[in-house]
Amino acid sequence: MKWSSIVLGLFLLFLVTSSPVSAQDETTIPTPVAYSLPYPGILPGNPLYFLKAVRDNVLSFFSSGPLKKAKFDLLQADKNIEAGVLLLAQKKEHALVLTTVTRAEDYFADAISKTEDAKKQGSDTQEMIKQLTLANLKHQEILLEMHHAAKGNDKEAFARELERVKQFRKSIERLQQK
Repeated sequence: MKWSSIVLGLFLLFLVTSSPVSAQDETTIPTPVAYSLPYPGILPGNPLYFLKAVRDNVLSFFSSGPLKKAKFDLLQADKNIEAGVLLLAQKKEHALVLTTVTRAEDYFADAISKTEDAKKQGSDTQEMIKQLTLANLKHQEILLEMHHAAKGNDKEAFARELERVKQFRKSIERLQQK
């Protein structure tokens, strides 16, 4: 009697704690990526945002070397994707969110390009490539969530940005192989 109670208890515990296994498809939100995004500060739409944009352009202009510029561009990409998240949480216009996310991915493309330039010049880019890889996964995660939350034309626009970010992954992989 004692053994049968233990076996029955273990069997019930197994049934309660187990979950069905299913293949992950493109619409499933993945496990959160362990990559922290910086706080963006003043958000687009704020009347003082232009001051931040001017400051960022000056900082970018005075960055020396392609690797430093790549790091700066990745920082800007991460700040803009986080700004998009915050704007969405504040229920701002989807057009503003989409513009901010598109700007983030423009910076991300520049970061990849400048990392490639740095590698051609003989710089050690392994750490930067690792950062780009993690950031790319985080951007994919965020855009997938935005895509799920969007409706109509916005859903299509977020899908295009998501596809663009997936293409960046291929560029990063090629950069690793060179």
